[in-house]
Amino acid sequence: MTPEEFASHCETIYGKAGWLSKLARDLVREPRTVRRWKTGESPVPAKVQSWLRVKAGQELP
Repeated sequence: MTPEEFASHCETIYGKAGWLSKLARDLVREPRTVRRWKTGESPVPAKVQSWLRVKAGQELP
């Protein structure tokens, strides 16, 4: 998942404002970890990718 895809899914789920902290809270992760995913510094884990796609309505659970 590219950083752009990641951000797009997150914005679909949470809206454009404040999605980073909301996602970190929901996944029980540090905001810094989510920022690393957003910038592409760290890859988004496969389980998180699947969760985001389901939540964004792109895959069936």
